[in-house]
Amino acid sequence: MIFQVILLVLLLACSAFLSGSETAFFALSRHELRQFQQRRGAGRLVAELMRHPRRLLLTLMIGNVTINTFIFATSLALFQQVTGQHVVLAALLGLISPIMVTLFGEILPKGMAIDMRERFATRAAPPIQLIQWILAPVTFVLR
Repeated sequence: MIFQVILLVLLLACSAFLSGSETAFFALSRHELRQFQQRRGAGRLVAELMRHPRRLLLTLMIGNVTINTFIFATSLALFQQVTGQHVVLAALLGLISPIMVTLFGEILPKGMAIDMRERFATRAAPPIQLIQWILAPVTFVLR
């Protein structure tokens, strides 16, 4: 049970990261992207990732939907374990998951990312590039 709670927290953090990244990258202005092109390292990587916005968006969306699916499955298993044979109670507790994902995995990270879009995008770029590489076969099919 403790493992499932820790897993839920980690998955929720991943969901928040991907949601915030989507907002940060796509909120950048053309002027900001031109400035990123002239930087080195992660700054330049931001501009590189934004050269293919459809691929980036697919990566972020597929990653986030996958993470959120794991959140819902893990929370349902946890709630069934806590409630035992009370399936209806487990299902009612399961309503907590969409609320948590909406608040902590979507609304709050997007609000923070819009205000700190340049810094958020710069820090998010290297892991997003890795995720993009991992999901490349899936995003290739969907492009």
